Amino acid sequence: SGSMFASVDEEYFHTPEGLEAYQRVQEIMKDRGRPPQFTMLCEDPKLSEDTREALRLQKKNVRNKSMLDQLAERLATYKTARQLLRMVLDTREALEGDAVDIESLVREVQDSAAKLSQRKSTTNRFYHIGTDQNTNDLAKKIIFDKDGNLAIPTGLTTFDKVNSGFIRGDVTILAGTTGSGKSGLAGQIAFNQAKMGYNVAFVPLEMSTQQMLGRIIANVSSLENKDVQYQHLDAAQQKRAWRYWRRMQREIAEADGRLTIFDSDCGVTASDVFASLHSINCDAIYIDYVGLLEGVDGDDQWKKLSEVVRQAKVYAKATNRAVIIVAQLKDTGELKHAKDMMDHAATSWLFKATPESREHGYLVVEMTKGRNQVLMKFTIGARYEFQQFYDLTPDEEASIGEETLEKATKKQSTSKKPSKEAAEDEKYLPDL
Repeated sequence: SGSMFASVDEEYFHTPEGLEAYQRVQEIMKDRGRPPQFTMLCEDPKLSEDTREALRLQKKNVRNKSMLDQLAERLATYKTARQLLRMVLDTREALEGDAVDIESLVREVQDSAAKLSQRKSTTNRFYHIGTDQNTNDLAKKIIFDKDGNLAIPTGLTTFDKVNSGFIRGDVTILAGTTGSGKSGLAGQIAFNQAKMGYNVAFVPLEMSTQQMLGRIIANVSSLENKDVQYQHLDAAQQKRAWRYWRRMQREIAEADGRLTIFDSDCGVTASDVFASLHSINCDAIYIDYVGLLEGVDGDDQWKKLSEVVRQAKVYAKATNRAVIIVAQLKDTGELKHAKDMMDHAATSWLFKATPESREHGYLVVEMTKGRNQVLMKFTIGARYEFQQFYDLTPDEEASIGEETLEKATKKQSTSKKPSKEAAEDEKYLPDL
């Protein structure tokens, strides 16, 4: 069956005879576009006599799809067992060596462990409409299932009521200029999602866990972030901060949510992040921010950043998680290496703080890409001193004033058109 061979690779075959037969079938399918009959394969002169004899001794052919799925599952189980054994033996050999690079060894073990759960599958590889249909259950889920959980709400109803939230199985880019509140907005949304019962992982590459927790304390207690961070709280403020912190802990726990902060005392790559978080049950992963990942600098940074987003997309699809990547926006309002990164993202938010927006406490967000979503521009409240980002009330919108809001919106969306030379510099001379 062609679908059978689409569900396996060379690592599924342990014996020399099995591997040789698999490789020969791949050659025939490449030349003829279909797999050979089993009886013909048993007499194929391009196979060794040992392999042909091994094939002749096999039991009856697989007769139906159920037997095919069982066989593929058995092969996958054997493959996983061999990979696990190989990982243990390689780790033991490395530890018994004269010199041991523990950090490299841990990274290799993490990568190997993440691969153990990855399997190809024949189940639902092809979806048919009409003859031999197998799509009715999925169609019913789309039409009737109100709790399909295909999107994770952000907690900002201005956006959620139109687009439901961030899409599972895909990548969202949040890009802002320096000082616009990139980390603050990403942290606010992650916090909102945890309070709604979702399990969220946050990777703060710009700050320590203590600084991240300080921002959360400022957020929930409405105390100024600088006073929390530098421990300038008086006794009454300390009691207030502790009271609101414990209340927030209870609220998240009662909603069955969780906010996990992934802290690392050394540089991490995108692979490190995904391997480390693979075993943790989470709905969304935030990386703040992409330019600080290990290995993305250099003359070909545009290519490396694109690869990170592509890797995030593959991971998100495989795990049905939402991956949110925080990125740097140039002062002109353009995303650095926009095309290379946007090619792999489903959704993007771009935002830029202006003197007017900071003075009046708001942030204009422009959604420039949204797969299966509605592109929109919306305004949220921003109390930077408290690290709070929220939905504006009608009274707050009125206090800002239409003229001020329109002025800031125009300033955000207006930028000089780069010259051809500048575009080339942007591509090959990245600036973080």
